[in-house]
Amino acid sequence: MRINLQHRNLRSRDGLDRWVEEQILALGEARQIDEANVRLECRPESSPPFAVHIHLLTPGPDLFAESRDHTIRAAFAKALTQ
Repeated sequence: MRINLQHRNLRSRDGLDRWVEEQILALGEARQIDEANVRLECRPESSPPFAVHIHLLTPGPDLFAESRDHTIRAAFAKALTQ
């Protein structure tokens, strides 16, 4: 599986990046994922300011999820539940 992680208006941090990777790899145990494109954003002018966009390329239909929250981890967790 290939994981592409983008940060927009948000600094890349090893702990956060590792946590995101672990969450995506855990999804890969339930379903084959060929590629995961994840974008983490901070929009300070919006409320809630953090947004997550996930696009999973799988055999069959691709999966898309988006969410927003007041912390990046909460926004990512919401996107995973979709």
